[in-house]
Amino acid sequence: TSTSYELVVAGAFDWHGGFLSGGGTLLVEGTATVDGAVSASTGAMMGLTDAARLELLGASSWERPAGYAALTVHAGDGATVVNNGTMALDTGVTLAASAGAGLAPLADDGRGISTDAN
Repeated sequence: TSTSYELVVAGAFDWHGGFLSGGGTLLVEGTATVDGAVSASTGAMMGLTDAARLELLGASSWERPAGYAALTVHAGDGATVVNNGTMALDTGVTLAASAGAGLAPLADDGRGISTDAN
């Protein structure tokens, strides 16, 4: 994404690794799956930086890659993850925020973050 731009994904969005950076907003209207499979297989980190904003309007599933014990999604330099759907975090998934990054619900309407003990 780029500063002052918004990219809208009307359907499902699968994020397998890499970084969202450079400002701007990625708005996901459908379901989102974050699994970091590409990042895990290459040993690279994944996350958001440089004021990038990820808005999740539908349900999201944050899963560790198959065969891995953990997945860490880094957020820094003013990056934001906004959740407005059910957000399921698999055991071993960590959202690591630093340098002014944040995780916030858009509205308090009974939806929120859940964890999966599997």
